[in-house]
Amino acid sequence: MTQRATEQSYELLAHLEHVLLYDYRRTRQIAEDEKDRFGCRSVAKDLMRTIETFRDKVNADQQFVRYKTLVGFESVFPPHWEDEEFDFGEVEKFRHERAGEYIDAISEAAEDEWYRVVERCASTKSDDMATFPVFGEFLCRLAKTKPGVATRFLGRADDNVLNFLPAFLNGLKESGSDEEYRAVLTRYLAGGKHLVAIARHFRKTGTVSSDSIKEVLKRAVAASDDIAVIEVWFSRSKDMNRKSTLVEDVFVPAIKYLIGRKDARWVHGAWFLGKTFFPVLSADHANLVLDSLVSLPRIEYHAERILVYIAGPHPKAVWGFFGRRLAEKREEKEESYEAFPYQFHGLEQPLAMNVKLAIGSVRSLFRAGDTLLRFDGGRLLSTVFPAFPEPFAQKLSDMAANGSDEDVGFVLGILQNYKGEAATHPVLKALVNRLSEDDPRLAQVDISLQNTGVVGGEFGFVEAFREKKAVMASWLDDPMPRVKGFAAEYIRRLDQRIASEQRSAEQMKEQRKRDFESDDMIDRLRG
Repeated sequence: MTQRATEQSYELLAHLEHVLLYDYRRTRQIAEDEKDRFGCRSVAKDLMRTIETFRDKVNADQQFVRYKTLVGFESVFPPHWEDEEFDFGEVEKFRHERAGEYIDAISEAAEDEWYRVVERCASTKSDDMATFPVFGEFLCRLAKTKPGVATRFLGRADDNVLNFLPAFLNGLKESGSDEEYRAVLTRYLAGGKHLVAIARHFRKTGTVSSDSIKEVLKRAVAASDDIAVIEVWFSRSKDMNRKSTLVEDVFVPAIKYLIGRKDARWVHGAWFLGKTFFPVLSADHANLVLDSLVSLPRIEYHAERILVYIAGPHPKAVWGFFGRRLAEKREEKEESYEAFPYQFHGLEQPLAMNVKLAIGSVRSLFRAGDTLLRFDGGRLLSTVFPAFPEPFAQKLSDMAANGSDEDVGFVLGILQNYKGEAATHPVLKALVNRLSEDDPRLAQVDISLQNTGVVGGEFGFVEAFREKKAVMASWLDDPMPRVKGFAAEYIRRLDQRIASEQRSAEQMKEQRKRDFESDDMIDRLRG
């Protein structure tokens, strides 16, 4: 590796030095063992000298030292070799101090040399956010303290260097050299090719005119640059409230554009807006956010957090949003589209606050003969009310006892998403009492009562059905004749099911025993 070091990239050399540092530290433990327990002290010392030779050769390249100081997260510095306690905080301090020395060293005569350093650092390809913080800070400090140098660097910058345009702009903004800052900003804004960078700069700086924000947004929309539109929105979201003109001037046109593009990627970068933005939106503006979220293939963590903030002041809007997603799912040909997740992680709380609104919202989507209710609207309600609370049960009981035939079908579709828990029994009894003995819909009551979920072992179903039988015993004492009669017939069928499952389980157990004995015999014969 030492012989071939000059042929390797700086990225690889930095990684190799990092790996060899830890080899060096482990080897030193052997080399410093006075008892030489492993009989290889001399070999360990040879290895240490070899690693030192590699280290010294690659660090003789001044440009490599500058590169690893400004870029990367595996960089190794002189204190690492002697002090194993040289930790992250000390490393960052060391790097920033060296970066400050580099800025001091950049003179007019050395500009070409330092531009090559900047160009080489910027050419590094990485998706890891830990790669460039020091380099970005270096460029910002350079532009702040030496705006003329930074401006000339930008004048010759390639696309790699221009990826760091926000850092240059941030520094120029703080430099006090307004003329150079405005000239650079105007040049790149007129070109319309670095709108994302300009918007990200706006996010960092505290004073930006609304005209500048609107101009960047206008150009981003004209260029169909979705990311730039998102960045412009985010750049001033902290200043947006119901009294701010930025809501109408920036947020509304930005979100309407993204709705038209069916691009909701903004959710993954909107987590930081939190309570400062979404909860204070008006109903109309909240509905624009929800319109955008309809296009998401799945409601994952970030989207759910946004919905939690909106559902507090605008629960009706969120229920309407899920109604639209359910309609999209029924019409959508892509199987990957999910109207709502299998389980909520916080959104169920604000949505469950108003039982009447929850049930009414889903009920408005249901029509007689709708066989899909159980799998979409009914499952949505069971996801919001997993424990089947008493207010929820009371509302469904009223619908089962006094509602229309459509109401009965609606309630049955919901109950089939539960597992016959005791909390559901008042509603099931109301249904049984409502329906005649020969009504085929009683079969759906059966399904609701017999749902078990996952069971374990050969006798899992046997045990589950015995528990259900024990719970159903109380129905035999119910004052309603239809309920009592249904319970007796249901228990009879349950006994038959238990006997059948018992036989199947015993047969399975016996077969496994025979299989085990057969395998054991084969093993002994092979032995």
